[in-house]
Amino acid sequence: MSLFPPGEMFASESGKRALFTFNGSFGALRTLHKLRSQIESGVAKRGCNALPFTFLSQIKENTSLTEFFDNIYEEIAQCVHLPRECNGQVLLSHKMFPCYADGNREYILPHLSSDDRAIVHLQRNEKRRQQSCIRRFPNFAPRHWDGKNVSYWDQFLNNQEHRGSFSSAFYTHVHTEHLWPTATSYDKTLQSIFEAFHFERQDSLMQAVYHEVERFYGQADARQMLELQD
Repeated sequence: MSLFPPGEMFASESGKRALFTFNGSFGALRTLHKLRSQIESGVAKRGCNALPFTFLSQIKENTSLTEFFDNIYEEIAQCVHLPRECNGQVLLSHKMFPCYADGNREYILPHLSSDDRAIVHLQRNEKRRQQSCIRRFPNFAPRHWDGKNVSYWDQFLNNQEHRGSFSSAFYTHVHTEHLWPTATSYDKTLQSIFEAFHFERQDSLMQAVYHEVERFYGQADARQMLELQD
């Protein structure tokens, strides 16, 4: 899930439009509306209709991004009803972009390299990615490709990978041209990612995922939908 819209950030230099400043003091925001809405909708699908959201209502100063997501995880894990194939294990999946921290990539890095994280670096063709943003967000995105073949964010993650920053965490680098061609290539990539979590009864758990992937690729317009995203 994408948690923070452009108008809401976890942290920024001044604290404007953010929960925190980079030095840990409280910022101007006292909640994150989209985050709350997205989580509320997601957990309701698993029988949790009264999440207390204490990770927002009782947030403390100097809460790091890592602590924030750990608090979210703990609260969700105590509330949701899981399929037996999950064997009590919860996976909190979220997108992570520098815009959540006012473009500060170094601020995000400790969260990415902390314990119990699995990092999937999904890299797209940069020209197509920018063209997709121009189509989808005509009022916000730049109107033309800026000539870069690799985004600053992708380059930052590539550099950190080469420096060994993710050596203590599960890290996989996926290119969309290897992910999207067929249902088989998609399934293979997902299986390699899920292996990091050592789920019991993984074959049973993944079967539902495979069925959903195959259902999507069975649609006549599946390729067109993927191209719109890329």
